Amino acid sequence: MRSYDETEIPICERLYEEGSAEAPTAVFSRDDEVLDGDGCGQDTQALSGLAFYRGGSYPARYRGALFFSDYVRRCIWTMLPGEDGRPDPELIELFRTGVASPVDVVAGPGGDLFYVDFAGGTLHRIVYDGR
Repeated sequence: MRSYDETEIPICERLYEEGSAEAPTAVFSRDDEVLDGDGCGQDTQALSGLAFYRGGSYPARYRGALFFSDYVRRCIWTMLPGEDGRPDPELIELFRTGVASPVDVVAGPGGDLFYVDFAGGTLHRIVYDGR
């Protein structure tokens, strides 16, 4: 996958020159699974929801994790925090499969995750059940 730096667009180049831009934490190819054997498919992706989990009703291991969803693949993953407390792309786990067309993921005030189902026009709450 090409980076924006390779496009040589002047406005982007100025960001790199000034040190204002950082490389992404993780990159996912549309031709690959997010996790080998995750059952969420490949060839098409639309990463569409991101939420940092600050804590609440889920186990402490999720505190500081980044949850992300894919509208097409209908899955939600979590990127657990590494030793430095930042989400670590080496610590990705599948969180849920078969979710309904998620386009936004947020952590609610009580600590549960919510996602918007674009195709169905509904809001879903994910109460942690130990899976």
